[in-house]
Amino acid sequence: HMPIGNARINTWAAIASICGVVVAFYIQYVRLPIGVWDAFGIWNAHARIFDRSGGDWVEAMRTSFHPDYPGLLPLSIARIWGALHAEPAWVPGALAFIFPIATGATIYGTITAISDRMMACAAIVSLFSCWEFVRNSASQYADVPLAYFYASTICLILLGRSMLPLAGLFAGLAAWTKNEGLLFVATIIVGLAVTDYRSIRRFLPTAFIGIVTAMWYKWIVHVPTDLFAGTAGDPRKIPLIARVADPHRFKLIASSFLYQIVSYLFLLIAVLLVGCLIRRREDHLELVLKWRMTRQVASSAIALGLMLVGYVAIYVITPL
Repeated sequence: HMPIGNARINTWAAIASICGVVVAFYIQYVRLPIGVWDAFGIWNAHARIFDRSGGDWVEAMRTSFHPDYPGLLPLSIARIWGALHAEPAWVPGALAFIFPIATGATIYGTITAISDRMMACAAIVSLFSCWEFVRNSASQYADVPLAYFYASTICLILLGRSMLPLAGLFAGLAAWTKNEGLLFVATIIVGLAVTDYRSIRRFLPTAFIGIVTAMWYKWIVHVPTDLFAGTAGDPRKIPLIARVADPHRFKLIASSFLYQIVSYLFLLIAVLLVGCLIRRREDHLELVLKWRMTRQVASSAIALGLMLVGYVAIYVITPL
């Protein structure tokens, strides 16, 4: 068993990282209570359209910026505004604060269940040491709610087959949060098909709830997505063929992704190594991967790998 002193060190480190997130979030929120960029231009703007337009929301939404983006986040904000009969800025701010904390709690609970509290605390420190995650949370970007649904889906897959229906539900909610969530559902399905195809029957029915909702919304709004819209009206936009055939574009995107991955990977490895060293037994590192988890880990790894490929492809074909 881990010595009590080491357990306390890890616990206090996790608590300190959570306190740091709360303070950083508050400072950023006070500076920009309406969020930045996508927050006030897309998500909060869409929420106001839902709240103010009533039955005419479809026509109003078509005139907005990125009207085809899924509606889980703006509808959640609009629902609370409707109940309050007002549109206070703290509502999207409060939702933005809930998701990073919920992500940390989900990861902590999952790792505690499959490993122990020490490794769970190390994971919390690793997550909340990532400044981009904290900054995007306070900026009210939808990427953090999306990350919560990603993490919840993978955590539930790791917990075993009995959790697959719930994993499917969270994956569907990812699809209803951002367009990237549709890619995520597809990659999870591929990962499960490769490692344990029978598990798809448990995963798909609940995943379809969010998928069908997102596709129905896109059909109702009915506007072309930015990725495939024509470029003739905007001279800044590069034609699709030129984008795909440009090797410098690939190099720039690949180097950017590699930098981000290496930066966060080194941070993750450093935290986990410190955690393992604190937990050392007989002066050597111990890494345990239970055999029953091999398929779950493999399916998640396949999905994340395909997600990376998909993100690179999306950046390559993005008009600008």
